[in-house]
Amino acid sequence: MSRVFKYVQDVADLAEPYVRNASEYAANTVQYAGDCVRNAGNCVRKKKKAIRRRNFFARLNGIIQFSANVVLMIAAVIALIIAVSEYFNRKDV
Repeated sequence: MSRVFKYVQDVADLAEPYVRNASEYAANTVQYAGDCVRNAGNCVRKKKKAIRRRNFFARLNGIIQFSANVVLMIAAVIALIIAVSEYFNRKDV
């Protein structure tokens, strides 16, 4: 019977840091939830503002990429026109 108690004590000693971390995490979660409940309007506003900010930068990034692609296409068309005109302006054709 003393071996069983020894095993139980060993298991308890091994589990103690994990239980402590879990309880700290739970306490932080409860504190965050309490802050959000007390400041529900502010929490929601902050989250919406962050989402809007992210969406703005995503849209801006899309516009910049589209503009860069348009500029590259225009440059390619101009290069093609110059190459065709050079081909037709050669004397040996």
